[in-house]
Amino acid sequence: MLSTLVATVCLVGHPQPGLPKQVDPIGSYRFDVSQSPAKSRGILNAFFGPMILRIKPDGYASLQGLQMDAFWRWHQGRIVVVYRSLFMRQRLIPDEVLGKSWPESHLEGLVFEIAKDGSLRLKEFGAVRGPVVLRKIKNKMTTRQLILKSDGDNYTSSEVADAWSIIHEERGIRFKEILAVILNPNEDIGLRGWAAILLSSPPSEEVALAMLEAVPKIKAKGERADRQAASIRNTLARGAASFYSKKVSALLCDYAQRGLAPRMEAARSVQLTEYDGAKAMLLDCLSSNSEWEREAACTALAKLDEKDSIGKIRPLSEDKSERVRLAALGALAKWEPDSQERQKLLKQIFTFVGQEMLIENAAVRALSLSNCREAVPFLAATLLGKGGEYAQRDAASALGRLGYKEAVPALLEAKQAAMSNFQGLMVSENVGKAVVEALWLLQHSPKRG
Repeated sequence: MLSTLVATVCLVGHPQPGLPKQVDPIGSYRFDVSQSPAKSRGILNAFFGPMILRIKPDGYASLQGLQMDAFWRWHQGRIVVVYRSLFMRQRLIPDEVLGKSWPESHLEGLVFEIAKDGSLRLKEFGAVRGPVVLRKIKNKMTTRQLILKSDGDNYTSSEVADAWSIIHEERGIRFKEILAVILNPNEDIGLRGWAAILLSSPPSEEVALAMLEAVPKIKAKGERADRQAASIRNTLARGAASFYSKKVSALLCDYAQRGLAPRMEAARSVQLTEYDGAKAMLLDCLSSNSEWEREAACTALAKLDEKDSIGKIRPLSEDKSERVRLAALGALAKWEPDSQERQKLLKQIFTFVGQEMLIENAAVRALSLSNCREAVPFLAATLLGKGGEYAQRDAASALGRLGYKEAVPALLEAKQAAMSNFQGLMVSENVGKAVVEALWLLQHSPKRG
């Protein structure tokens, strides 16, 4: 029953002709089971009671409370919600393709009727009879009031959850008002810090850059003013760093050099955007007292293929931090011209697979960082059982990015295992999703000989 319930929760969307103009499904909804038959209310309330369904204009949805992602779409005047990972596994289609090519015949999932008042009705849920009514959360509060209300201690309170959901959903249009609260030195410092947290994971480059532009302007009052201002600056910088663009990386690196943003966040941003103006900062980070900065800088230099930094990276292969050692070994393996020597370095990295989760994940990153064919057997062994489930997920993604056809048999075996595994559902779904995306990449991108 649980697999049926979980597998059918989620949504992809386009405007539907013929519906009343006032009907707009975009927004956040709270579940109401009070109209369901008495014998159904217990299970329906247990599953839906604490949740909020968020329908987004880009065709994605999420179920706050289960942390599930979904697609939604219109179909014959109704809204269909499909759990994202299950759909992808069965169809062998990754996110970016699925959103553009939705199979018309595929209706597994929740089907909602939409009323003229904007509420949604779910008539049945598997074998459980409804209806379950989803009422759109309406807001009459200002942005400041929403920030204040969402910072409540009682996270099971519907008022707190509703305020959080609205502010999170509307960050893209409210970000200037949120930043105004953050920049106001007369506001309560705790409220300003919470507002900065609410802007984490910005929805666009515009919001990320606005967050960074606010960083140098942060001021505070009182005995701990410097520490409080630095905390808010770091929160904004970390949040902006989660949006990957070279403009964001460039500004982060500039601030990091000026002490206005954490160097680790700047280095991690460079890893993903491959911004090429950060070499001086990264080299400086290699001698940092922070192992996080050393690891991030080592990885970023390897991603940028700054081979002339090998002399400074080589000593880090004996660093006291295991994560730093692994990053250095991955970089050295990437630049090692001799295949047998690469094998030795990769074997050394592989000995860390099977250790505690953070170290094991760092080992998988190092194998991926080597960017060589010799890494494929080690990543395949990690995927097929040597590693923990998070390491398996990352190994599958790495095999797809590397692009070597030798990875296909291991990925197909892992796909079959993921499709039959309903234990530890959230993690195994992540493994299955990564495997599907890797196979798609190997099928559609030029294969390496």
